[in-house]
Amino acid sequence: ATSPALEQDERCDVLILGAGITGAIFAERLSREGFDVVVVDRRDVGQGSTSASTALLLYEIDAHLATLRESVGRQAADRAYQLSVKSIDTLEQLAKQSKIECAFRRKRSVYAASSEDDLPDLRAELEARLELGIDVAWLGPRELREQYSLPYCGAIVSGHAASCDPYLLGHGLLKAAASRGAR
Repeated sequence: ATSPALEQDERCDVLILGAGITGAIFAERLSREGFDVVVVDRRDVGQGSTSASTALLLYEIDAHLATLRESVGRQAADRAYQLSVKSIDTLEQLAKQSKIECAFRRKRSVYAASSEDDLPDLRAELEARLELGIDVAWLGPRELREQYSLPYCGAIVSGHAASCDPYLLGHGLLKAAASRGAR
């Protein structure tokens, strides 16, 4: 669906630059909170990186929990991972509550060590996540071959992952925001 072009000055509480999945999430939330929201993008809705997404939802962020604890402190690192884990549940609930058909499916993720040299760091990461209460498990080479046909020497396996169509989710969230007056 094509969105109307901005043809006049607008006044709003919040201007969101980008009508991809991130902008759509913010527009939905802020409009639900009662803010007057305007979303602008030079392309049509979801036509940037959202349309090229792998559709995988993983809680892992760019740094291992164990490493992040060293760089920003335990409390901040733990909070970042807890929020990231929770974000998958939040997206699932949001899609259900808004009745958005976006093919949301729970998945398992496998975070594998590609060499023996990577095993100590990956094991330390497993321990940090278990200590934080994240439901993860270790699989050795035999289990990885048998269960996933993967040739790695070890891996962290988590059931806390998902996939969805971010293009459809973004459109659905923007539609929900528009129903509350977002433009």
